[in-house]
Amino acid sequence: MIKKMIHQWDFWVVSMFVAIALLAPFLSGKTPILCAGTQGVSIPLLGIGSHREGITGPCTNQWHLLPVLAYDARDIDRQSLAVPPGSPGNVASWRYRHWLGTDGLGRDIAAGLIHGTAVAMIIGLLSVALAFMLGTTLGMWAAYSRYTKPKASILQLILAFTGVFLIWFYTLADWSMTDDSFGYGLIGGLACFAWISVCFSAIDRWTGRKTIPIPLDGLLVKCIEIRKSIPGLLLLLAFTGILTTPSKWTLSLLIALLTFTEFARYSRAETLAAMEENYVKSLHMLGLPMSVILRKHILPNSLPTLTGVAVFSIAGAILLESSLSFLGIGLPVEQVSWGKMLAEGRDLRHWWLVVFPGFLLFLLITGFHKSAERSLHQDDTPQL
Repeated sequence: MIKKMIHQWDFWVVSMFVAIALLAPFLSGKTPILCAGTQGVSIPLLGIGSHREGITGPCTNQWHLLPVLAYDARDIDRQSLAVPPGSPGNVASWRYRHWLGTDGLGRDIAAGLIHGTAVAMIIGLLSVALAFMLGTTLGMWAAYSRYTKPKASILQLILAFTGVFLIWFYTLADWSMTDDSFGYGLIGGLACFAWISVCFSAIDRWTGRKTIPIPLDGLLVKCIEIRKSIPGLLLLLAFTGILTTPSKWTLSLLIALLTFTEFARYSRAETLAAMEENYVKSLHMLGLPMSVILRKHILPNSLPTLTGVAVFSIAGAILLESSLSFLGIGLPVEQVSWGKMLAEGRDLRHWWLVVFPGFLLFLLITGFHKSAERSLHQDDTPQL
């Protein structure tokens, strides 16, 4: 049992970081977790009950359960500036010590590491989830188009490209002027997908014009080649420059738009390989719809490879976010992240600002890489 746990150390490391991200408000902060007294029981941290003012409100004279650390990631202790780890500082109680030290502004390093873990996991998981759905759908659809050989009329193509251009023009205009950039980007993408579907399905019923073949597979390959020829960090720098208030939701969407080509490339390759199998050819000859063949027969056989790519991409997304935060152009100023903590310690005057976030970043990325290698070596026997 112990040997198995040691052999699967990457699973436990990633699980630990996921647990810290989920429990971050319960591990660090000033808002009580639970209050009990004459007014009843409430959970201020979740906004449940009548005691919502925190430790300075009705919970002051009642029994209350506080988070493990007494500091939030953005709390500033002006009496403890750049305190080294383990220093007693100017506090009387052990609970208010800064066990991992503070930065130059007096912010607790341990609290920053905890909340920085939540930021890293949110950006990594959300961006890869969006990239997985978009890239896998496009890759499988483009590869299977060799069977279906889609065609469209000139009218359909004109309406489709015009509608997509107008939708994204106004979406990007609102994106650059509002804080809800993630919502506008997601709505714009869904609107483009809906408009293209209308152009190539409903309009096809009443248009009788001459159609031309659409090389979906070739277009996707060219998009992948163009994307691979430009470094992703440079594209992120360009995109973040047009945003007024970058956030973790904005970065997640931008990273998804930059990394979906990896999923499109691998899903396309897996689909092309599956199309050479006899069972896929038989299903196509029997007249099964393309969506059924892709969803029930080709996608399950591609999941081991795509899962490994997804785990690698999560590590890459976290590293991209840390790089942007290190350069000072990623998340907002008030948002604490590992990259910003590393940036504060790059003068090497306070070693703990570099060692602790750097070690966590190294440990998390190594765990994801090891998990990806394990996923790629799993048995991928075709599932009929």
